[in-house]
Formats: sequence, structure tokens, C-alpha cells
Amino acid sequence: MNSVYQTIKNTLPAVAGLISGAMVLRDTAIRDMSFEQMTTVLKPRVDGNLHLDQLFHNENLDFFILLSSMTGVLGNIGQSNYTTSNAFMASLAAHRRQRGLAASVINVGVIVGAGYVTREVSEIGDSSLARAGMMWLSEGDFHQMIAESMKAGKSSSLDDIEISTGLREVGADSAFLPSWYKDPKFARFAVRELEKNAGNAGKAGASIRDRLSGVKTREEIYVVVRGKDNVRSIMRGMSFANAE
Repeated sequence: MNSVYQTIKNTLPAVAGLISGAMVLRDTAIRDMSFEQMTTVLKPRVDGNLHLDQLFHNENLDFFILLSSMTGVLGNIGQSNYTTSNAFMASLAAHRRQRGLAASVINVGVIVGAGYVTREVSEIGDSSLARAGMMWLSEGDFHQMIAESMKAGKSSSLDDIEISTGLREVGADSAFLPSWYKDPKFARFAVRELEKNAGNAGKAGASIRDRLSGVKTREEIYVVVRGKDNVRSIMRGMSFANAE
């Protein structure tokens, strides 16, 4: 990599910015994962991006964009090595920003028409990606992500270093409810039925803040934050604790 960098530096105009999109997948359950399967996935994104950071350690480029994945935000069974590499890139970008340099991360969703998913997934509509609550994004959408990431990643920017893309709204009556459906972080994408006990606070699509503004009891708080399926067990635990 050093020789390539020196060739570019000596023969081409100055580097204005870079986009790193290295990726290797070796999906398997972590209990069955070998050391080789872990390191093969980590090296391109960990070692590779560390090298890039070292090459441009003190250079405030116009942009320094690391292409990550929504699996780093959502998690995915069988991809612990891959999600680990995504988490590392977010920390590396944060470290560059702390040093006063440009850096940002795009948690890319499902791009169709070009790239890995189109090449490797034969039936996208029936795939685990569809059941995970992902929407399909175009190549044009990806170009927009790059533009927004350049802006958000400037050293003077107050925006978050991460841009996450590609979740769709999922209704309570959907055939498949993604693993993130009851996670409060993704409440704006979880379209739920009106909760009887929470009054107007349970309106479908409302934010956690809006829904909490209308609650009056502790039980209603748990309805909003954890979902109605967990309320009874939580309240039983509270009653037991209070009895002690």
C-alpha cells in the first residue's frame, strides 16, 4: 500500500479524499467460527483502514468515507465477524474527527441494480434481507449517500459521523417482524396498532418522545418503551421487588 501511495503522490495530483469499501464475508455462527474466518473478515476493514489512516494521519482531506453496513447497527446472526469490523470503522472515524480531521461512515443498506447484493443474491424479495425490514435502494440513492457523507464528515461538521440507510416501515401485521421491531431505537419504523392502555401515546408511527408525553402510569411507560408483550412479565417483576 505504501508503494501505491508513493506512486500516486509522485505521478498524480494531490489526493483530495478517499472512499474505502473493502469487504470479505465468511458468515458462520460464532460458536463454529474459526480464527481464520474471523481474521479474514477483519483484516480488510481493520488493518486496511488503519493503513489508510496512517498514510493520511495528519492530512485533512476533503472527505474520508468508510463504507460500513446496516448489519453494524442492527446486528445479524452469523455475521459477528462482519459486524465487529463495522464497529471498528465507526470508532476509527470518530478517532479521526477527534484529531480535527474529516471522517464519516455510511451504514449502507441494500443496493440493487449494482454491487454485491445484485451479484450474489438470486431472489432478493424472498431473502433474509427482506425479512430484516430493509428497503431496496438504487445506485442513485448510493450517490446521494456519498454526497451527504462528504458534508457530514467535514472536520468542522457538527453532524454525527455515521449515516445509516435503508430501513423501511414495518407494520405489526407483517408476515415477518424483524429482530429490531421492538427496539426503541427503531421505533419510528415500527408501525404499531393503537395501544388501548396508552391512549393517544400509542399511535402508530409516533416517536417514543411523543408517545411518552401522553402516558399517565408506570405500566403505560413500559407499554411504550418495551412493547405490550413484555408488560406483564415486567410488572410481575416490579411487584415481586416491591413485596420484598
